[in-house]
Amino acid sequence: MNSKQRVATALEHNNPDRAALMLWMTPEIDERMQKHLAVNSELEILEIFDVDVRWLNPDYVGPALKETENERWDWFGIGYKKVKNQFGSYEEFSHYPLKDAQTIEDYKKYRWPSVQWWDYDSINKHIDRHCGNQ
Repeated sequence: MNSKQRVATALEHNNPDRAALMLWMTPEIDERMQKHLAVNSELEILEIFDVDVRWLNPDYVGPALKETENERWDWFGIGYKKVKNQFGSYEEFSHYPLKDAQTIEDYKKYRWPSVQWWDYDSINKHIDRHCGNQ
């Protein structure tokens, strides 16, 4: 069973040959793994460990997103603060844009993301990169 079949089988609530694997690393862990495994990319790590799931996101082309040295905000207005420890760093939520919403009007006033904020034509280049075509 290949990765596509394995993931599709699991999403259909059937039993694949094994659990589909996904790997999400902090930049520091990615760097250490590449050095330890003597490879040059995250894609090579995914191949070594036979990871089934890939993150493929279209390029964001919407309004500029706020970012500082230790904090960033996504297209929903959710803030993430960088937290460091002895192993590296990770992000924790720092701002919840709808935390004080009480009424339907509060939700109507909220700036929801628009589908026009992403370049869906860019998906092909990401697929090519993950399939080793670049």
